[in-house]
Amino acid sequence: MLKIGNADIAETVKFHVDETAVCIIEDGVQIRDNVVIECGAGGYLSISSGTVINYGTWVNGSGKVTIGKDVLIAPNVSITSSTHRYDLHSPIKDQGLRLAEVKIGDDVWIGANASVLAGAVIGQGAIIAANSVVKFNVTPNSIAAGDPAVKVAPRKFKRVVFYTLPLVLRERPTLFSSIVDVYLPLAKKFADDGWECIFVGSNELKSEYPEFGHTWISPASYNCDYPGAQASDWLSDWKCLLNKEPLGFHDRFVESLIDNVDPELVFCWNYDGSLVNRLRSQRHSFAVQRAWDVACTESNGLLLGQSWR
Repeated sequence: MLKIGNADIAETVKFHVDETAVCIIEDGVQIRDNVVIECGAGGYLSISSGTVINYGTWVNGSGKVTIGKDVLIAPNVSITSSTHRYDLHSPIKDQGLRLAEVKIGDDVWIGANASVLAGAVIGQGAIIAANSVVKFNVTPNSIAAGDPAVKVAPRKFKRVVFYTLPLVLRERPTLFSSIVDVYLPLAKKFADDGWECIFVGSNELKSEYPEFGHTWISPASYNCDYPGAQASDWLSDWKCLLNKEPLGFHDRFVESLIDNVDPELVFCWNYDGSLVNRLRSQRHSFAVQRAWDVACTESNGLLLGQSWR
C-alpha cells in the first residue's frame, strides 16, 4: 500500500512498493529528483511531515524504516533496513536477507553520501556528517562522523554569558545593577538571534529583577560559599582577582561556571583574573565591557561591544 499525502514529489522519483508492504508519506514532505523508494514484501516505511529527501537518495523499507519530522537528507544518501546474509556454506546471493528496523528521529540532518545501515537508530536532533556510515545508535543532539559513525561533538545552543562579579564590594550587594541594566538591551539582541543568554552575579543582585527573563547563575547555583555583605576583607579579595592571584572559593565557582555552561562568548564588566585564566585555558572568546563602550556598532543583527584580548 502506498499512501501519499499533500507532498511535493518530483516526477523522476521511483517507487517499488510490494502490495503487502506499507509506505506512508505525510503532508509537507519533499522528495526530489531521482530518489528511489523501495518496500519489499511485508516491508514498512513512514516519512513524517516537513522532511526533505534530496537528489539520488535510496530508501529501502523492506524491513522497517521510520523517518521523523523535519528531517534533512542530503543527496546520494542510502538508508536500508535489510542486509545480505553471508555464511560460507552457500553463495551470498542464495542466502536471503536479514531485516532490522531503522529509526531516524525528528530534526535530524544526514549529510551527503552517508549510509544508514539496518538496525541503526539516529536520535532526535542528531547530525550525521557527509560520507559517514551509521551502523549503530547515534545519541540525540549529537554530531557523528566516520565509519562507523561515532559521536565527535555535541549539538548545543549558542550561549553568551553576561558576567558581573559575584563578590560583594563596598558592602553593597547590588553595586552592579547598573551593569545589568546596560547588558539587558544587548542580551535582547543576542536572544533575538537565537542565542541563550546567561547572566552571572550574586543572588542579592538578581533580587533587584523579580521578572528577569534570562537564566541567572550565582555561586549558590554550584553550592559555592562567598563572604557576606559585611565581610571586611572584600578589598583584598578583589585585589587577588585583579592580580590573577588564587582565590579559592571564587576559583571553584568560575571553574564550575565555565565547565557547565561552556559559552561561545563572555562579556565581563570588571576584570577578573580567575575568569580570564579559565577562559583562556578553554580557548573561549571573551570581551571586557565598559559602560561607555556599549553604545557600539550593530552587525548582522547583533550589538557588538569593544573586545578585549
